Amino acid sequence: MKACAVLLLSTLAAPSATGAAAPAAAPVQQVSADAIARTVEAELRARLQAAGRTQASVKVAGRIDDQTVPAGALSTVVGTIAGRWPRARVGVPVQLRVDGAVARSLTVWVESQDLRDVPTYSADYPARRGGEGIALATAQVDMNCCAGDALESIDGVQSLRLKRSVRAGQPAMAADFEVIPDVQAQQPVRIDVARGAVRLSVPGVALRDGRVGERIPVRADDGERTVVSRVTGKQKVQVDE
Repeated sequence: MKACAVLLLSTLAAPSATGAAAPAAAPVQQVSADAIARTVEAELRARLQAAGRTQASVKVAGRIDDQTVPAGALSTVVGTIAGRWPRARVGVPVQLRVDGAVARSLTVWVESQDLRDVPTYSADYPARRGGEGIALATAQVDMNCCAGDALESIDGVQSLRLKRSVRAGQPAMAADFEVIPDVQAQQPVRIDVARGAVRLSVPGVALRDGRVGERIPVRADDGERTVVSRVTGKQKVQVDE
């Protein structure tokens, strides 16, 4: 009886000869952190070059771990950066794809610089300041600070004015300026009045910017009434009645 019990226990403990074998582990591959960093940096440099940022530099700044993904045809896809780009530091979405399917998603932090010699403002200036009253000086600036293009030359602002207030040391951007309109708001204008055969001119003030052909409100110096007039020239308007 004792021998039968031992035999039974031995049979239960032994692996079944007819049982299914344990499944083999799926093959994998390693993707090194260095390989991911090189791909991200190369892709971002290409994007900067395409955007005309030929002097910009970019490097991975955050830690990247080696990644384990399934075996197969591997591709590293650098995604679209959220918000304004380039800027000094940004998180870049990256996907590791195997046979076209996403195997791993991660964020890679990078830093960028775009040091250039550009015109900068020598002082604070208010909006609407004419270009002839603005002093500029060339200085080296990291242009990742700003969207758009810097002025190509400090000589091209004489016929322009500021659209917004600016601070000393800021790079002078092309988007900061606009062409001075034919009539400027809150500036003196000559108001020509045509009434039948009668023609007369009176001094006044423009209440809004205007270009030739546009209609703007003006007010004569000797009255409080506002009239709508047609811009005819530099600080000149005509009231047609």
